[in-house]
Amino acid sequence: MHQFYKSKKVLAVYVLTALCITSAGVYAATEHWNDASLTPQTVTRTSLSEKTGWQEWKNSWDAVKSNYEQVSLAPGADASRLNFGWYSKKKSDTAAVRISRHPDMQNAKVYSGTCKPGTVINGVTYYTNKVEAVGFKPNQTYWYQVQLNGEWQPAQQYKTGNPKDFSFMYVGDPQIGASIGQTPADGSKKQDGEIAARNDAYNWNKTLNAALRQHPEINFLVSPGDQINEPAAKGDAEKIQLQEYQYAGYLSAAVLRNLPEATSIGNHEEKADRDFIDKTKVTFDGGEAVIGLYDDTATREFMEWQPIVFTMEHTDGMIQMTGFPEATFQRDKEKGLTPRTGDIALNLEKKSVIIYLQDKEHSDDLIPIGRVVSGIEDLSATKGVFQAYLMPTKKQGKAKL
Repeated sequence: MHQFYKSKKVLAVYVLTALCITSAGVYAATEHWNDASLTPQTVTRTSLSEKTGWQEWKNSWDAVKSNYEQVSLAPGADASRLNFGWYSKKKSDTAAVRISRHPDMQNAKVYSGTCKPGTVINGVTYYTNKVEAVGFKPNQTYWYQVQLNGEWQPAQQYKTGNPKDFSFMYVGDPQIGASIGQTPADGSKKQDGEIAARNDAYNWNKTLNAALRQHPEINFLVSPGDQINEPAAKGDAEKIQLQEYQYAGYLSAAVLRNLPEATSIGNHEEKADRDFIDKTKVTFDGGEAVIGLYDDTATREFMEWQPIVFTMEHTDGMIQMTGFPEATFQRDKEKGLTPRTGDIALNLEKKSVIIYLQDKEHSDDLIPIGRVVSGIEDLSATKGVFQAYLMPTKKQGKAKL
């Protein structure tokens, strides 16, 4: 960790190196990895206890990795606001958080948000809960509770800072699970994705604890991407579950109950299965595919057209669809994408929708609208111009020509 600059009324930045390393070099997923089993005598604060040892962490890993319902805090649009997000097993009309100036939650104010269907993990649908709370004053101590599956959870503390003199911690590539393929000192075989997540999540706890011991004045955390390692690019259930194990490990850090985090999508999350507004089945001579569409004006219009027969053209590692209304491409925001295999995007210059069958260079003319969930191999096997039948997975009808 390196302090770059700090003075009165000036922003202070603390940089934390990649993959949960406290004083060693900066490496992720290389032979220079941080093996938690090398220091079994070390204890650190985790969601399990104030002094969690490596053996206790291993013994409790099954419970940690499957705790998908942990709360994440995120900075608001200004210092008076705070965002909350979490999964729940039960659907509710509204998500709820209550805020108080007292640990016993007296005179608490309740804030409501949204609760929508989210990820399916091991056949179980989890709901995405999001709430924004407002009215926070500088340099004050608050307590919050989230309502999870109909029950108020234990109160957690949150301290505000001075919006004119604050510090944040910048972390690069926590990438929980990146030590996959390494052999730990207390084992005889290489770590699979799950065991790698166990190692990296424990080190993640140690790193954040060490950072805040040295700099307790830090107000929030910034991570520019790659919080986890598994992209679950094909959307299969096993990979999605591994992805959620890694997120559970990432959120297991006890300090994240009190420290807001501003995160971004890295190249590993970029391929991850995002919330889709709907999915479309694409059938063609030689195979079929399923594409997931993001919540966007253009994709809503696209869904209204279906079922429909489209002419597609496979060329230069891409499949292009044309013939869309001009209004679809009149966009002035959210432009720019570095397309990866399986991405689906509007191309503003070519007035087309493109399915990417291989990675391409960044373009400011692209707007991401979805991803191929399954069938990328069948799409890649197509040649030249061909006809495809597109139909929403939830309804049927007569195709438009």
